[in-house]
Amino acid sequence: MSNNEKNDILIAKMRSKKDIYEQGQILIDYAVELTKSEYGQTGIMSEGSYHTLGINGMGWEACKMPIKEVVFPPSALVGKHLWLVPIRTNKSYISNSPSTDPESGGIPEGHPPINSFLGIPLRHHGNPIGTISVANKAGGYTNEDVKNLESLGQTVGHFIDISTLMLNVEKYQTLVKNTQDALILHNTNGQILYSNKALSDRLGFKYQDVVETSLIDLVSPNESNRLLEIFKKVFKTKTPELGYEVEFIGEDGQKRYFSMSTSTTGGANITALASVASDITLRKSLEKRAEDILESSTPVIQIWEGVVITPIIGMLDSERTQQIMEHLLQRIVDTHSKVALLDITGVPAIDTGIAQHLVDTINAVRLLGSKVVLTGINPAIAQTLIHLGIDLSGVRTCKSLAEGLELALEVLELKIINKNSKK
Repeated sequence: MSNNEKNDILIAKMRSKKDIYEQGQILIDYAVELTKSEYGQTGIMSEGSYHTLGINGMGWEACKMPIKEVVFPPSALVGKHLWLVPIRTNKSYISNSPSTDPESGGIPEGHPPINSFLGIPLRHHGNPIGTISVANKAGGYTNEDVKNLESLGQTVGHFIDISTLMLNVEKYQTLVKNTQDALILHNTNGQILYSNKALSDRLGFKYQDVVETSLIDLVSPNESNRLLEIFKKVFKTKTPELGYEVEFIGEDGQKRYFSMSTSTTGGANITALASVASDITLRKSLEKRAEDILESSTPVIQIWEGVVITPIIGMLDSERTQQIMEHLLQRIVDTHSKVALLDITGVPAIDTGIAQHLVDTINAVRLLGSKVVLTGINPAIAQTLIHLGIDLSGVRTCKSLAEGLELALEVLELKIINKNSKK
């Protein structure tokens, strides 16, 4: 089997793992095997510190150092260290005589001995951000080992890019794991690179099933193209898309609604997108219930052939006025009514905004060719309307609903007659 074929198998193994440390362990185990080394380590730089992603266990069994998976802060990266040479120079480095190598600063107490060393840089868009380091190949390392290890480094470049992002997630692991919102790293095709458990919990799927799929496979079919367009737009323009609603499908087949915000992961060399998704299913349900209550609380009733009435109770705002207007206009059309009674007996007070909402509703009814009768105007409201300068010219007004109904019948050239009255 060729090295390229082995590299392909390695990539498949790494893709099966979402944890960057598991990926790092697979990588360094393979690197040690590839170069016939005794042990090795791999890691990347992030915000000035060096993070080990994997340390080969066979060679480190003899290690007496208390910490095997470590983060080296900037203060620990000064001085001479063989494994830092590839990062500092962006070049591979062989040392088959480490004890006399001018780049070696020795080894710490408890560290396994180093008889030979090979390190290659791991690059992010051409810049060194990490290393694969192996040690103690019998007979020393050759340029062929350098070639094989550099080929491996190029093959796993994608995972190195993502690992850089993932380390920033790891720093806030407690917050990320416990937040109620879903935090998702993904590419422009929606393929999930990382997600906390919030998304799988909300949708009812197993966590592993979610992190091995695409966001496109989790949303309603009619949302797929729109979501892809948003991702491509954000990636191209580097401009976040904030607070857009997306319809997901849960494991039970039920719809769940999320408010999502998507942005690039920062920096000039963008490799992935980050999305935050907040479950708003309950909010949407409450909004729908509120709309139903609002509609039922402001009914439009046909009280006579050609006459409808809308009793308005409580305060008015633009949203409620729009709902009343739409419902009233539709009922006028459905019933072919010529007169609409707007009863504001239940409106406690009127300000400029409410008055303007009433005028807008009256004008909309007029455009349908129907007449409007405004009822329930008490002296206080009448004075307020005059003070505010609201123009109600052309609007028939009555102080009571009974008078308004009588006027509506008059418009229709109808009259209520007492059967017991004398002819």
